[in-house]
Amino acid sequence: MKKTLIILFIIGLVITIFCSIGAIQQFKIENEKSKETSVNYHKVYDQDHINKLDVDLEKSNVTIQKGDQFKVESRGTKGETHMNTNVKNGTLYVKDKALDNKSDISFLDFEHNHVVVTLPKSLDHLDVNTYSGSIKLDSVYADYAKLYADVSEMTIQNSEFDRLISKVDVANVHIAHTQFNSGEFASDTGNFEIDDMPADKPINVKTDVGNVSMKYGDQRPKNTRVAFESDIGELTINDRLFKNKQVGNGRHLIHIETDTGNAEIN
Repeated sequence: MKKTLIILFIIGLVITIFCSIGAIQQFKIENEKSKETSVNYHKVYDQDHINKLDVDLEKSNVTIQKGDQFKVESRGTKGETHMNTNVKNGTLYVKDKALDNKSDISFLDFEHNHVVVTLPKSLDHLDVNTYSGSIKLDSVYADYAKLYADVSEMTIQNSEFDRLISKVDVANVHIAHTQFNSGEFASDTGNFEIDDMPADKPINVKTDVGNVSMKYGDQRPKNTRVAFESDIGELTINDRLFKNKQVGNGRHLIHIETDTGNAEIN
């Protein structure tokens, strides 16, 4: 009986080893396939007919940046994503759709697609939604911007807005060298970081689980106060201009709310 159990154990071990080797090989194959990206969409638009941008992506990362032309380009794994764009009433709509490629059997999801939108001018309205991809804005100018990322990273840099709204579910948010007259930021799980932030502007930050870090640059606050609410978290203000969470008359409010997370202002 003991001998039989030993034989069965050896057989099971051999099968496990061979299955593991096969899985590793398949992983390597599909990982290499995912790196074989190519341009799958390219289109240039007349900038005179566009003043709003609406981006809604299921499977793609997106970068929106300054450029000489109003252009949408997509690069990704061949045969995985279909892009669709159209202009209606002055708004450019950008969407993607994952293709059901039945000829390519895979047990791993290595789909990869990256959309780049270039803007030669400022916009009246910017609306961006991603559900499994990152959002990056660089040198973007808009009166109103509303951004949503479900699961990934959000980065905003060298940009300018009148009103900036962002929301993430599970993602970190990093903002740097960006001006706005009012900012509203919310996240379920993720850290929020803003460097070289505008001074004396109303800012509202709410996160369920995550830390908040704010740092002033050359612009220094003159009339700002800080309100902090947290179930489990502490506020640290290292900027010596603040006395009892306030500078000057405290006209402009920075409101930070966390369920679990600390906040720091430098």
